[in-house]
Amino acid sequence: MSTATPPRIKGVFSCEDTGYVGFGGTKRKIGRNFHVYAEEQDDGRILVQSLNSGMAPSGPQEIMSREELLSKFLPEPELYLNQVLPLMEKVESHVERGDRHRAKGESYSAEFEYRSALDLAEDHVRAVFGLGLVYLDRGDAASGAQVFKRLVALRAAFEARHKHLFNEFGIKLRKCGLFAEALEYYSRAREFSGDDENLTYNIGRAWFEKGDPARARKLLLQALEMRPDFPECREFLAVVEHTLSPRPGARVRHRGEAGREDARRSGDQ
Repeated sequence: MSTATPPRIKGVFSCEDTGYVGFGGTKRKIGRNFHVYAEEQDDGRILVQSLNSGMAPSGPQEIMSREELLSKFLPEPELYLNQVLPLMEKVESHVERGDRHRAKGESYSAEFEYRSALDLAEDHVRAVFGLGLVYLDRGDAASGAQVFKRLVALRAAFEARHKHLFNEFGIKLRKCGLFAEALEYYSRAREFSGDDENLTYNIGRAWFEKGDPARARKLLLQALEMRPDFPECREFLAVVEHTLSPRPGARVRHRGEAGREDARRSGDQ
């Protein structure tokens, strides 16, 4: 007889946290309830995130098993349905409108929507990325650098589901001349998500434009080891090698960023 698969977990849970206040004879034990948002992933892991004072998921995510979550926390379905879910839907609505405005080049409308989302959920990754991309599209390097500092502190920004965003943001940092920030950003991406050929290629480009073609060459060769059929990388490597050892009369051209088809596959552009 087969056992039915339990429903996937998605909702708000609470737990009582105990602590002490006062000193000496006035010291006493107190308890307080805190709430988390939990969502089960396709692989069975459950991502758990605290709710902020406005009842929006915020801050770092923790991974728990189903057994651990249900042994430590109690479900709060009414709180989820009546407060947290409507708020999350409102945040997502702001972000989606921001994305549409940004795609149309309406940067100030996009900025308003992303800021509205962040007023409700200050660590919403897509909203932070969107705001940073708006600034960099606008050529506002100072504001883009401020958002960069915010992003590198967010581990969730470098998860695979946000790969297309962090690739785009890193490329725009470099195009705005923020080479140190781009390299620190890519280093953070490597730390959390590991190497891939597009990330390594983009790091190589950043070093080249920062003025270190030798280091760029090393990284481009690494990218080609990961993926020999990487035409943009081969073309840019030719540019770098010509810079290191120029041949009289030779002229090397390069198409620029990774090809559009490759961008759709990998998130690079």
